[in-house]
Amino acid sequence: MAGIEVQQLFRNVADLKRRGLVQQRGVWRAVLPHAVANRLAARALSKHPAGDYPSAACPRRTDRLLKSFSRRLGYLDTSKEAITLVRQWFGEGAC
Repeated sequence: MAGIEVQQLFRNVADLKRRGLVQQRGVWRAVLPHAVANRLAARALSKHPAGDYPSAACPRRTDRLLKSFSRRLGYLDTSKEAITLVRQWFGEGAC
């Protein structure tokens, strides 16, 4: 989904962690603070159509990634792309 090699992703996350911008809980990582994370999430959504998120196609899934993704979408109430994605999730004929 990120469009980069796995090794590059891990190097980028390590750099963010070194700068104190990433928290770690077990194998999971999160960008801090929320203002930065929200801005990055909105920017990422604006670069990809809603159809690029097949793992989020069914909002009833219970895996941790989908929960985190949907929580982040809740903070993006001014993002047209986030609103479109959520409408697709809960629109007529959705899961």
